[in-house]
Amino acid sequence: MRQKAYVIALAIIFALACSSTLWSQGFLKLGPRALGLAGAYVAAADDSTAVYWNPAGVSYYLRNDITFSGGLHLTDEGEFIDQVNEFLSLDVYQGESYQRAITLLHSLAQEEIDLKGQGSMGLLVTGSAWGFSILETAHALIMPRIDLDNIDLDPASENFLVNNQSSLRFVGLRTREYILSLSYPFLVDNLFVGINLKYIKGQTYFLSKNLFTELLGQEVEARDLVDEALGQNRISDSAFSIDLGALLELGSYGRLGIVGRNLRKPTFKLAGDEELKLDTQWRAGVAIYPVPSLLISMDIDLKENRLGKENPRSQELAFGLEKSFLNHSLFVRGGGCVNLKSENKQLAYAAGFGFRVNKVFFNIAVLARPGWDEVGAAAEIAVRF
Repeated sequence: MRQKAYVIALAIIFALACSSTLWSQGFLKLGPRALGLAGAYVAAADDSTAVYWNPAGVSYYLRNDITFSGGLHLTDEGEFIDQVNEFLSLDVYQGESYQRAITLLHSLAQEEIDLKGQGSMGLLVTGSAWGFSILETAHALIMPRIDLDNIDLDPASENFLVNNQSSLRFVGLRTREYILSLSYPFLVDNLFVGINLKYIKGQTYFLSKNLFTELLGQEVEARDLVDEALGQNRISDSAFSIDLGALLELGSYGRLGIVGRNLRKPTFKLAGDEELKLDTQWRAGVAIYPVPSLLISMDIDLKENRLGKENPRSQELAFGLEKSFLNHSLFVRGGGCVNLKSENKQLAYAAGFGFRVNKVFFNIAVLARPGWDEVGAAAEIAVRF
């Protein structure tokens, strides 16, 4: 059953993304170096993915960079799909099955029960003080809305089970961002600032399926949900936004960084008369080089990211380490991250590997949480000169 959850998430990621009325989706772990460091990258970014992580880094490194990158990140919180499919297999109006169904409804009503997916693919080009990028992103969320009022088994009751309104909600946003980045030293030689000007084309999606009247007796199938979501309430829209970043060099041994994304909160039309607004994200980081071949980094979200008023929250703390060998031709990375707003605060662990052949770089990375309810992977090829 767990494998089925990841099949569903994969299908969703390549098809669409998700949101609610106010959505601050948290930072993508964009790029395999960032993923290998578990997302501790605001102060460490030294490639064209600095456009995403901290545009101030574009002028700090004074080199040209062309990168093609892709990745995905999947989270099945609380064994969501396993619980849903067990519920749908029950004869909920019969004895022991009824008791088990009510237990599952109470479990699904908890805050941290959902299925999330993120995906990205981008072409990023940077020069000594500028960058231009095309970045496609996808964020997916399937979450239950549970009715614990209408759970009586007595047909004469006003709260008879047949009236239960529990549902699975599938809401989404898929974006393509056209990003112009500018970065320069500011006031002093060791302080760099950067800005992204973004034109965003987006498509929103929405689907709600009642557990009792529309899904009972069948398993949740990926392609059926995706196809139906793509065919219902799909709305295209566009918006402008900006990002700002700063990077402070602390001699040759370290840097401090801060970035604010979507400062002009872009808004997209959603189903009905609703709007979807991307909330502002703030993140800070530190990068330390005890020796030139060793990087130690740490990031923290400065504000809570929440997928809508009633949806899951996140505020991430991430740390990573990178060691280079053979005159910076071979790289090994590792790290961990944790959602400080989660009840269990369980670490997800990351590892990555990269190598350089002349001016061409290849990088891959993976991330996983014990129990495999969170997994991620990313790869890229880049030319730097």
